[in-house]
Parts: sequence; C-alpha cells; structure tokens
Amino acid sequence: MSNPPRRHHFVPQFVLWNFTDQNGFLHCYRKESNSFFKTSPKGVFLKRDLYTRVLDDGTKSTQKETDLAQVEEESSVVIKSILNRTRSDSNQEPTSSEERVLREFLNCQFNRDPEIKKSLREFAQSPDRRPATERDLGRPMDEGELKKFNNPNERDRMADDIFLETINTSGNDRGPLMRELKKKHIGIVRVSTNAGEFVIGDMPMVRIPSTRGAKYLGTPGVYLLYPISWDMAVIWGLMDGDQRLKTFDDPRWTLDINDTLIRQSHTIVGRSERLIRSTVEQLSSV
Repeated sequence: MSNPPRRHHFVPQFVLWNFTDQNGFLHCYRKESNSFFKTSPKGVFLKRDLYTRVLDDGTKSTQKETDLAQVEEESSVVIKSILNRTRSDSNQEPTSSEERVLREFLNCQFNRDPEIKKSLREFAQSPDRRPATERDLGRPMDEGELKKFNNPNERDRMADDIFLETINTSGNDRGPLMRELKKKHIGIVRVSTNAGEFVIGDMPMVRIPSTRGAKYLGTPGVYLLYPISWDMAVIWGLMDGDQRLKTFDDPRWTLDINDTLIRQSHTIVGRSERLIRSTVEQLSSV
C-alpha cells in the first residue's frame, strides 16, 4: 500500500468495541495520573509504528501489522459468532475450527504489548540467552538461526518470530508452559448479569495459577484468560472432557479477574466510569 497504517493497536479494536457503552465510547482509567477519560476504540491501546521494521536497505516494512490484521479479521468473525449465540442462551461450545482460530488469536496477543515486546527483545538480545532461546524453541537452533542470533541486527527480528508463540510469565522459562498449553483446549467463560462485568487493560492476558484454577474452575492447573467482551472471555487450559462453556454467578470471581487486569495494566477500559471506579476502590480497600 502507498500509505500503510502507522497507528498500530496492540489490543484489537474489534475486541474494544465489545467494551463500549451505548454511545460507542470506552471509559478509561489511567493509573499513573489517577484520571478518567472517554474515547473511542480508535484512540486507545496503540503506538505509532509499533510493528514497523527497518530493513537492511533502509526501507520500512509493515508486513507484521498486515499479518496481524489478517489474523484479527478471521478472529473477529469467530468471536462475533460465539458472542451472539452464547448470549442467546445457546449451550453450543466452540467448534474445533473455531478453537483453531482462537488459538492463533491468543498466540498473536501474547507479546503485542510494547512493554512485553521490549522485555522479550532485551531477553533475546543477550548472547548468554542462547540456552533459554533454544529451550523456548524446543530444539537447538539450526545454522541459519545461529547466524541470525549472532547478528545484533537480525536478533531483534528473530526475537519477534521466536517469542510470538511464547507468553510473558513471572519467570524467564516461558517455553514449558506454552508447550503444555498447546496440549490443552480453549473454551468460553461468561458472567451472569448479577456477577459484574469484565474490564480490559493494555496487558489483557490473565494468568490463573493452579490454586485459583482449583478454586473457581474446579480443577487445578494453569489457565490463561483473555476478555473478549464485558460479559465473556476466552480461556485456555482445559483438559479433555472439561466443559468448554462455563457460566459464573459469583461476583468475587469477576473481581478477582479484574484485580489482575488492573494490577498488571497501566490503562484500563470498561463500559462505565462507575464500574471502573468501583472496582478500583474495592481493590484499594483490600
């Protein structure tokens, strides 16, 4: 394209639309300044030229933004379908083809946040990180990969490729958790009308450790949750035989998820200022 997009969203706009009020606005809270503001999904969770790469010949490539847009286009259709039929009280679980799309969508969300990308890049650019890099790959690097890894200019691009399928956890060893999750299923969780609402932040992936998984989901195990609307979220970590469409009536569970979202994010958005203000006040009083 002659005029490629330069405003790159790291939380997809099609997801943000599911958190807007009846007038199409997002109610936003910025923790650093303790301030509230309203905007449309176009005006938040973005950074100029975030996915633009400068090639060896000096030209700029926005291919990664184009690739992400293609994933989002397919994902938006699937997520819209899931939201519509689930809200109509259908008990239909995600199909295998929908699960494939959701899996790809989550893979692409893991390191889209600028701060996560920065930390992953710094992690990968250190020469002594070769063992951890190969552990995340799940194999030794081949000759071509080693050549890139030993070239500082190429290592940055390689970091993006390697860590696109890893997640940002509390430790440095991300590979085993990702490989374990790949063996598990993806489902949908929804909250009933009396159980509150989800908010979403600039770091929207919630890691649910084994203890909370056993408490709220019925079985121990690490889960990942990504809100896709004010009343629904995608969850990854289900075993064979697990129910893949769950409804929660306990507002403490919603507050627990929002707690994590607020603590790990700099900016939080939701359907109303009242909702976010109330959630922040509840958390501050704990």
